[in-house]
Amino acid sequence: MRNRSGAVTADAVTIDGPKERNCLRCRAVFPSEWIGERICRRCKDSQIWRSGLPANFSVVR
Repeated sequence: MRNRSGAVTADAVTIDGPKERNCLRCRAVFPSEWIGERICRRCKDSQIWRSGLPANFSVVR
């Protein structure tokens, strides 16, 4: 979040910063370093992820 002058507020740093998030691929909780990190290391290390295949090839469920 930004204040009227455009500066980032302390709330934004807390919201966007490191925290536990659910992986969008396997749904496991993992320590995310920033708001854009939504895939866990285990999923990123998988052959399917690195191959670039579409999400419907996932084994999740």
